[in-house]
Amino acid sequence: MRQRSTKISGTLVSRFGLFTILCVLNLIPAVAQAQQPPPPCHPNRFAERDMETIEERGDIRSLPEPLQRRLIHLAGLVGSSAGATHS
Repeated sequence: MRQRSTKISGTLVSRFGLFTILCVLNLIPAVAQAQQPPPPCHPNRFAERDMETIEERGDIRSLPEPLQRRLIHLAGLVGSSAGATHS
């Protein structure tokens, strides 16, 4: 009796785990391909300056290289408020 209960709960856990993994894998392409939105959005006029501002920050320099590159890239996208004030 006890063995059957453990087997059933183990099956439920493994199915839930598989479902969770599939959900996460389904979201990765949407996040990985997020780039410039289609028109009528306009590109960030201050992208270069925003990216330089992020690149020069001390808290960013201490991060691993792939994360630094990603944050610098994100700073140049539309809707990013990288910390530079635009005047």
